[in-house]
Amino acid sequence: MNNKVEIPAIAHERVLHVDDEPMICDITRLCLERGGRFRVDVVHSAEEALACFKTGSYSCVISDYEMPTMTGIELLKEIRSLDPDIPFILFSGRGKESVVIEAINTGADFFIPKGGDTKTLFAELNHKVDYAIKKHNARLALKRRDAILETVSLVATLFLGGETYKKALKESLALFGLATEVDMVLIFRDEPQESGVQTYSRLCSWSRLGDPEPEEGLVLNPGNDSSWIEKMLQGSPIVGSANVFCDVAEVFIEEEKIRSIAAFPIVADRKVRGMIWFCDCLSERQWAVVEVDALQAAASIVGSALHHEEMHSELISGKEKYESMYSMMHQLCDTVPDMLWARDLQGRYIFMNTEASRKLPRRTDAINYDHESRSGGNATRDESVLVDGKPIHLEIRKVPFFDNSGNLIGSVGIGHDVTTEREATRELIIERKRYASIFHHVHIGLLTCNPDGVIHEANVRAAELLGKKVNALQGMNLHQVTGLKDKDLFTDFSKAQAIGQPVHGRCEYNPENGLGKIIYYTIQPYYDEGHRVTEVLLTIDEHYQN
Repeated sequence: MNNKVEIPAIAHERVLHVDDEPMICDITRLCLERGGRFRVDVVHSAEEALACFKTGSYSCVISDYEMPTMTGIELLKEIRSLDPDIPFILFSGRGKESVVIEAINTGADFFIPKGGDTKTLFAELNHKVDYAIKKHNARLALKRRDAILETVSLVATLFLGGETYKKALKESLALFGLATEVDMVLIFRDEPQESGVQTYSRLCSWSRLGDPEPEEGLVLNPGNDSSWIEKMLQGSPIVGSANVFCDVAEVFIEEEKIRSIAAFPIVADRKVRGMIWFCDCLSERQWAVVEVDALQAAASIVGSALHHEEMHSELISGKEKYESMYSMMHQLCDTVPDMLWARDLQGRYIFMNTEASRKLPRRTDAINYDHESRSGGNATRDESVLVDGKPIHLEIRKVPFFDNSGNLIGSVGIGHDVTTEREATRELIIERKRYASIFHHVHIGLLTCNPDGVIHEANVRAAELLGKKVNALQGMNLHQVTGLKDKDLFTDFSKAQAIGQPVHGRCEYNPENGLGKIIYYTIQPYYDEGHRVTEVLLTIDEHYQN
């Protein structure tokens, strides 16, 4: 089946701009909206901005600093209490170093001072807004992708854990809804008619905004000539505006105020047996490819569950019933990207999915910690096994497995291959050792400090220039280094962090004994993904006075 999906770009990203100068707001809106990607809402006070933020959905906030009743940094603190991750840019004519440092420390993504060439200024603003939004969206997409894949593993065990099918399905939808952060999830099952027209009735639903109408109250009659149902029957997801589905569910979409839908076909036995909708009501979502790929695995899990529940209802003998359940377990588990297996209380394997069969030895003592689950508690630990003669590292979680009477009958294991992560950690350690060797042998003074000026490391050359021992410098603040009296160094230390660029300078160094020196320095700040300073590198060299 063709499972490719075209993800339409949303019409625009909404940006909220607050500034008590209407002219600045007007220019900002014109410049940002020119490319068609952004739509800017402008307000002239922090109170209006908070009101808009609480009722609307924005991708970025731009704020002035000096405003009548609340500063931009005070607004930033309020915004961060509501949404700790939304990009926030301080766009202000007040460029004092203390304001810049406070803005960055409070959580602003960027500080852009007003002034200079207007074209260059607003080009930089446009670039920073675009960069901040894209970075934020990518981080959210990866977070949701990981949550969805983890939920797929949980749902697989949910259908194996003795719950009734309907309860397991309800709980699965809630888990998928929370993982994807959507407002509503619905499952439709196909209901073939004698006329040959395909209809779909709602089987189950979940909503974070309150209970939707009863399941039996919604039936879709798309007809075989509907463009989107044709793609769905070919196995392709449909992602986009809710308007695409208005021909079959217009009243429902309007009542629930649904703005966008990601619909995935539920495929079982190489046939489309239904569909699962992920709906957003508060805003129109832009789905990332990594999220869509993860949701297809979720739809596959649901498809296997639907298919095998139908098979189960048709079985009349106990033997056929258990064979069906065993087959369902294997089909469900084979869709899980991690290893999944079950063992009885004697340590014998009851089943393994394909990934576990490939990577786990068959010996009952290969992973010997089933006794930790005998009391009914969960256990997590690391194990190493050989696959094709090569060691792999597994992070394994054990979940107790009970029968319908509550008796412990074994355990389910979920194994995640962390070999790549371990290898990356090992390479990082080697790289750090190599860096330390270069750091201490280079013939230029090097000091690494935290943002407050506390020295983490100093090499031998730096200690020689400052007349100290390496160990004595570690943990000392730059202000405490005897002989460094020139205020320019400390001013440049703060300036480099504020502007995010290297700063060069010179200062006097007068040790207690010996000739005075002129020390030439370069200060380079380093940032993490949140644009917070994590470390400052100070390089120094000397020039003796006559």
